[in-house]
Amino acid sequence: MNVEIIANGIDHPEGVAWDPVRERLICGTESGEVLAFDPQTWERQVLADTGGFVLGIALDARGVIYVCDMARKAVLACDPDDGGVSVVSTGAPERPILVPNFPAFHPDGILYVSDSGSSWDAGDGLLFGIRGDNTTFVASEAPSAFPNGLAVDGSGSFLYVVETADPGVCRLPVQEDGTLGPPEDVVRMPGTAPDGLAFAADGSLIISCYRPDRVYRLSEDGLSILADDPQGRFLAAPTNVCYFGPQLERLAVANIGAWFISEVLDVTPGLEVHRPAR
Repeated sequence: MNVEIIANGIDHPEGVAWDPVRERLICGTESGEVLAFDPQTWERQVLADTGGFVLGIALDARGVIYVCDMARKAVLACDPDDGGVSVVSTGAPERPILVPNFPAFHPDGILYVSDSGSSWDAGDGLLFGIRGDNTTFVASEAPSAFPNGLAVDGSGSFLYVVETADPGVCRLPVQEDGTLGPPEDVVRMPGTAPDGLAFAADGSLIISCYRPDRVYRLSEDGLSILADDPQGRFLAAPTNVCYFGPQLERLAVANIGAWFISEVLDVTPGLEVHRPAR
């Protein structure tokens, strides 16, 4: 087994992200806590409490933690120093957020957020964009089949989107005004429920799956299994993934079906995610 548990006793973690400034791993819980972990000792610290249910997480250049809170139906900002929590967005004027699932920054400062929609198979999900002044707009209604994990490529040219209910990944070009162009398929994954995304430094795409308990790698050679746990002992409904460590040489996996974060061992180093100043 090339997976091990690195942090335990966490209330159903969904989101996980790396803070390179403070060199710590950040995760959120079903009970609304935002936690930080020392990647050497795994000592934990409670940074904030949203009072809701934390899903995906992203950090800006100052280390402010942006979280999608499913219970509060909002994108929130958590101050990493004093634990203050403020509302960033509850949606666009013409469309409130239903299920904010995952945030990802573009280098220009826009925070893209997936809204998974009213139910698993309703087909009414969409993508929001949030500008630096928190003005929110509908960036695209095209990936509608429970849009979930997001990743912006290294150049900032494309937003990659997981569609969990029509299982696979698509990508949309980022246009000058921040809206997103027509989607194109990257990979379809029948028989799975993909959830999270992360880019490796070599351009390959890491895809974690809520079902089965598996992590894939998509490269020029096609789709391959990076880690698999049929017994669900080390991967249990894996949701979001992120690279961490000084050289982004480690890969963390949040497991919403259990109480732990695990690590996939012996991986290709990761690509640094965009963390613009806001």
